[in-house]
Amino acid sequence: MEAENAEDSFGDSANPYQTTRLSLFDINMEKARAMNKKHLIHRVIFVAKISSSVSERREIGGYYERLFKQLHSQIQGETFTGLLLIYPSHIVHIVETSTNILQEVIKSLKSVESTRSGLVHQVKILVYAHDIPSRVFTQWSFRVLNIPTSRMESYDTTQSSETVVSEAIVLLLKLGQYLAKIPKVNLKVAMDQLHEKVPDLLLPQDMIEYFCECNDLCSPKEYLEHYGKPFEIVLDSGKKLA
Repeated sequence: MEAENAEDSFGDSANPYQTTRLSLFDINMEKARAMNKKHLIHRVIFVAKISSSVSERREIGGYYERLFKQLHSQIQGETFTGLLLIYPSHIVHIVETSTNILQEVIKSLKSVESTRSGLVHQVKILVYAHDIPSRVFTQWSFRVLNIPTSRMESYDTTQSSETVVSEAIVLLLKLGQYLAKIPKVNLKVAMDQLHEKVPDLLLPQDMIEYFCECNDLCSPKEYLEHYGKPFEIVLDSGKKLA
């Protein structure tokens, strides 16, 4: 009897078909469920130039408020968090939500950029971070930065565009961490005083101009062409697998 029990025990532990193996995706989904998230969270950061036709910069913030409300009512996904900074001639936008909604945000950027009367143009995506461990921002908001327009001289750097982008992302995440530490009752005042309190955490205007002109960065159209279409695998027989 003991021999049979020992054999059964050995068989249970040694049989690979009786062992449940979890993939990284399974583990991430378990974490998401534990945190009451229906979808994995991703983060996109993009920059753009403000069109000369825009007379009131707050229009850009209003546009995204309406867009996010519309997308949230039409698509099942996570809520939006992030920050839209509206400079005199540029925008810097950080958005955190589920991937299905982010794809629609990028599609809207492509649409806006292709319209002559669009609010922004020369949009460039700095990063699309997949499955971020946690949100940096607790809500989505926008601020118009009342700072002087700097002369758009060429950004002086000897570093690669990849290195400059990495430095910019670090600054923006530090800005998010700074805001996360501020009590909610003081947050509005802090947001209004960003250029006074933490100017070192705001991207310089000439750096943003550099990104908008950088050919190494993807436009919304290029991003969707590369990553928004299903892959096609061509077999030796010449047949395609979608």
